[in-house]
Amino acid sequence: MGQEQFATYCGTTKDTVRGWVQTGTLPSVKIGRQRLVNLSLLQDELKAGKEFFESGHYTDS
Repeated sequence: MGQEQFATYCGTTKDTVRGWVQTGTLPSVKIGRQRLVNLSLLQDELKAGKEFFESGHYTDS
């Protein structure tokens, strides 16, 4: 999902989402020139019980 679309979905700003992606707090994947939020990984981890997302956890994903 695009970062701007994810921000709208979560009720936050695109700058906040961009910061989460840049710091590795939120899982992402680069496709071409775009870096997208990796919803599949995010959903899997939430289903597995993950409650806290920390800076640096998702680097080069």
